[in-house]
Amino acid sequence: MKTFSNISLRLLAMILCLALIVVTLPQALFSKAGEVFGLNEPESRVTEDNEMTAFVLGEMADERTARTKTFWMSDGSFLLANYAEAVHFEENGQWTDYDNTLKYIETESSSGYENTASDVLMRFSVYPEGGELVSLQSGEYAIRMSLLNALSEAKATVTNPHASPEGNDIDSATTLPNYSSDLVYENIAKGADLQYILSGGNLKENILIKYKTDTYAYSFELNLSE
Repeated sequence: MKTFSNISLRLLAMILCLALIVVTLPQALFSKAGEVFGLNEPESRVTEDNEMTAFVLGEMADERTARTKTFWMSDGSFLLANYAEAVHFEENGQWTDYDNTLKYIETESSSGYENTASDVLMRFSVYPEGGELVSLQSGEYAIRMSLLNALSEAKATVTNPHASPEGNDIDSATTLPNYSSDLVYENIAKGADLQYILSGGNLKENILIKYKTDTYAYSFELNLSE
């Protein structure tokens, strides 16, 4: 009887020790074991996997505004891209992408470059000497500008937008590949180039000083009409 009691006490002591060891083990160990054997999946990992699998299915053109684009995502959500400036212009009741790709045109009376799609038509002469440099037209209004005493060696050099990025990720979908372009008249004045940057419906002019000269005076002639 005494021997049986001793065995029972020893067995009980072993069970208590084992329980104490299990209780004091780090919970992270059980969590890691569960991941290894596929018993559980961390919530953070599930969230990351869902975000990685979501991609752009296409743009909802009917939802456009002057400054926004809306995209339909693969997980059923919608992405609104809000730009700092207008990225669309209204044409025939529809919001249309700006395309400032400069294309060469030639007529019987003139030749030069003009942008492809915009609410402001921008034209640039190839050779500005003795003639019109740039003209802007929006509806019935037009501005024509020339640089007086432009040098004969000046010629327009065009840098058109890069090709559209490939892919259905958010960065590729929201990039505006044809939004901006630029044109430079190199050596149009002594020690200076003249640069025009097209951005949406805007035009920015930069006089690029190449080296130090005695004077920095540039005279332009404007012709306004409506």
